[in-house]
Amino acid sequence: MSEDGEGRDFATEEAEAVAQSALAGEVLTEIELEPVGKPASLWGDAWKELRTSPIFIISALLILVFIVMAITPSLFTDADPRACNLRDSLERPSAGHWFGFDLQGCDYYARTVYGAQVSISIGIIVTVFAVIIAVILGSLAGYYGGFLDTIIARMLMLHQAKAGVFSMAS
Repeated sequence: MSEDGEGRDFATEEAEAVAQSALAGEVLTEIELEPVGKPASLWGDAWKELRTSPIFIISALLILVFIVMAITPSLFTDADPRACNLRDSLERPSAGHWFGFDLQGCDYYARTVYGAQVSISIGIIVTVFAVIIAVILGSLAGYYGGFLDTIIARMLMLHQAKAGVFSMAS
């Protein structure tokens, strides 16, 4: 029970105020209580919040389209990305070739669709390696602590500082 500095109980005071207003003939509204059940988890709350965010929905759909494009590029174009025809050199975009042609007559759209395979593969591989390194270093720092934790933390700080230094240089 919460009490103030004078030893009065707030819950008791609130109950007395409700009883007095009822005796005075005031209309009491029903107190809304949340349903008692399984408590929400942090992940459940986060997922509920994400599902209602339009930015998340649009981003997830775009990522899904890119993944489908990388897995089955033939659904998005029937052009061969390596088939180049000099007669089509520097042609403008058209209904059949959405991005146009480059100097050698290669279809930009076909090259972009087929290039998604490589881009997504590299992104996944780099992410997996980064997670492996982070788990190993974090586990070592957490298990041994002390000096090793300090060294790993300082290495991370130096790595993060490089980006700031190099961005100022350009």
